[in-house]
Formats: sequence, C-alpha cells, structure tokens
Amino acid sequence: MKREFIPSILLVQVLQRWPILIFFGLLGAVLGYVFSLRNPPLFEAAAVFSVGLNLDQDPPGSQIKIDRVTGKVAGVIYSDEVLEDVLSDRSLQTMGLGDEFTLKDLRARTRLERKDSRWELVAIHEDPERAAELANIWAETSEKAAWQAYGHALDAVSIQTQLNQINLELADLIAIADPDGETIQRIEHLEVISVELELIYKEELKLSRGVSTFMTFELSNHAMIPEEPAVRDVGNLVLSGTLLGILAGMVFTSGLNFFSRSNSS
Repeated sequence: MKREFIPSILLVQVLQRWPILIFFGLLGAVLGYVFSLRNPPLFEAAAVFSVGLNLDQDPPGSQIKIDRVTGKVAGVIYSDEVLEDVLSDRSLQTMGLGDEFTLKDLRARTRLERKDSRWELVAIHEDPERAAELANIWAETSEKAAWQAYGHALDAVSIQTQLNQINLELADLIAIADPDGETIQRIEHLEVISVELELIYKEELKLSRGVSTFMTFELSNHAMIPEEPAVRDVGNLVLSGTLLGILAGMVFTSGLNFFSRSNSS
C-alpha cells in the first residue's frame, strides 16, 4: 500500500533523532573550523592613485571622451609590463613574494577600483603587511609607468607639430610651377625628414599607450597595514559548517526513516 507523504510527520520523525542532528552539526562546525585554519583569512590593502586633468593642456570636450582616455591609464596600471616590474621589485624579492607569485597569481591578488578621479589599487594577501607592501609597490610602479607614457605622449605631440610644419612647407614648395635646383633639393630633404619623423611619431604614440597630455597622475595615499581581514571569518565558517551539518543530518535521518518504513512494509 502506498503511503501518503506528510511533511509534518516527517519533521517529527527527524526531530526524534535529534542526537544525530547534534552529531552532524558538531561535525560540520569542526570541519568549518579546520577549513578556516587551512585557508587563512585574506587581508586587503589599498593605495590611492589619483588621475586628474592638466589645465595647461586642452582636454577633449565631452565626459565620454574624457572617460575613454582616462580608461587608458587603467590599461597601463594592469599591463603585463607593469605587473612584471612589480614582481621583479627588490622589496618583494626580500619578502619572498617575487618567487611566490607568477603573473597570473598577481592578477588574482590585485584589484583596481575606480571611483571618479580616485583610483584604489587593492592588493590581497594572507599577511596584512605583505598586502600593504604589495599595494604600495604596485601603485609606485604604476605611477612611474604612467608618467613615462605621458612623456612619450608629449614627444608624440611635439613631433606631430613638426610634421605639420614640414608638410605645409612641402605643399608650398611643390606648388611652385618651375622650381629651381635648390628648391628641388629642399623638397627632397624635407620628404626624407618627414618619413623619419613619421616613424618616430608612430613609435612614440605606441609607447604612450593611449595616455593623453592633458592627464595628471599622483600617488596620493600609500596603503596602510589592514587591521581586520576583509574576506573569510572563522566564526562565519564555523556557523556555516554547523548549518550544513544539521542539514546533512536531516537528510541522513530522513533516509533512515525511509528505509525503516520500507523494511516494515
């Protein structure tokens, strides 16, 4: 005969085996505590990197264009070149972090949070001092790389100005109907210079990494050593383990009741 399933009766039967629930709950708590020991809490430290506008230069008009250009700075900060420089930093090598991390590990241990002109470079580590050290080295390396890219952007603008002047002069000389020998030599000389400057301009533009001359950069705040972990709390892990244990105990006791009914029938 098929038995009707009644949740209230099943709950009573499960609670009648309360020692099993307590056992599973304690077991889950122990497992949660062991997990917390094997996976220590993570600390987050943040250095503040400010990105602003250089009022001596002409910034692009719309906010969308400004956001697009400032976004290039994020590309510099998270570039492989910058992160590789971070890994090779002497301070990290002294602390043993350089050998501990690969480029992939470093990306997993860092995070960039953009809040208007205030950008937070967050580093994550089990050791709070190492978290702060990593965040500061990353921020200092990023600031240096950003200013280097800015320098190349300035050079690109300067070369472009020279190219424009040369091209204007070339256009005037080529427009001469019957140029003399000196004019022809001047045209050939300017064409050679134009080609050389064009190559240099493209290289400087590449090295600028899209950074524009109206940007400014500053490491405004170094990371402090965090006092409290940001991720994973022992108490929460123990509580989670306890609840999961009780749930597993309820499933186990339900199974026992099911098999007991099957045998009795």
